[in-house]
Amino acid sequence: MIIPYTPALPAPLSSLQAQEVGLSNDSLSSTTCPWFLQEETWDMRHCNSEQNCVLIKMERFIGIVDEMLQFWIKNNYNSFIHQRLYQNGMPSCVQDAFTTLATYIGRTPAVKETILQIVEDRLCELVRGSTPPTTCDAQGILAHLARVQALFVYEFIGLFDGSVRLRASAEKHLPTLRQWVIQMWGDVRRYRGDDFSLGRRPLQWTATEFDREYNDSSELWKLWILTESVRRTHIIIDSVANTYEAMNRGLVDCTGAVMFTARHGLWEADSAVKWFKLCCEKPPLLVPSLQPGPLISQYPAEELDDFAKFYWTYLVGTDKIQYWIDKSKTN
Repeated sequence: MIIPYTPALPAPLSSLQAQEVGLSNDSLSSTTCPWFLQEETWDMRHCNSEQNCVLIKMERFIGIVDEMLQFWIKNNYNSFIHQRLYQNGMPSCVQDAFTTLATYIGRTPAVKETILQIVEDRLCELVRGSTPPTTCDAQGILAHLARVQALFVYEFIGLFDGSVRLRASAEKHLPTLRQWVIQMWGDVRRYRGDDFSLGRRPLQWTATEFDREYNDSSELWKLWILTESVRRTHIIIDSVANTYEAMNRGLVDCTGAVMFTARHGLWEADSAVKWFKLCCEKPPLLVPSLQPGPLISQYPAEELDDFAKFYWTYLVGTDKIQYWIDKSKTN
């Protein structure tokens, strides 16, 4: 039986304030490597059987990803682009992809060809002009993620719009997208959060316990947002690329997939306090994305994230996921 990754988390302080917010500066400060950066969490995990690697109803899967991208345009976040990921400003490559996608979504027949030409030009320009970040720190990982997400937007439009010319261009650059994802993953799995100052900030005589708790919990949350966005982006891109190739060339080899945080509420938490409190109350469930069976067997549906339910629907089937949801409601 596969046991979900359930890292040991610090318990809240016994003081009234710590009980209320679920934060402990001492426990945060003593964490040299956060649970979501542990070495084993970056391993590529395979499914238990070959059949489970095949996405069911591939066209519907692509349709849901399309809905995710449209949701991003309307709400500035989705299930793999966190609402706080670009809170300090979108990198220019993501800005270009965002505005291009927004224009594409709102296109009229009269301007469709013009917009498709813009998509192709920006795709080629991004590939020609982008170079891998040279630093393996949080800013470098964010730069990796930004160019990967930007290229994915253009590739998704190109592969699934229906334009033969644009699809040919997108197919040519699909290996580049995969290579950028590999480069990003290589850097992030070596990363240990050393440039975040958890518990290492020089003490100031004016700093209160509240200040230290706020700073440390906020930095831990931001670091999780960055790495979890990397994980989910990797899953979406790899699955879309594999689905496209399967639809056009038949089955593709299962090369494994990454882990992601499946506990309900963590992705939606809108503050560091809420996020950390949820992590302390129950294991965050950093789980293999291609091994849903044990999680479905051991946990009720309401405890798992919507991203998990969406993705696992196309691994085990709609009926099985619905049975799991219905059974959870009756227990």
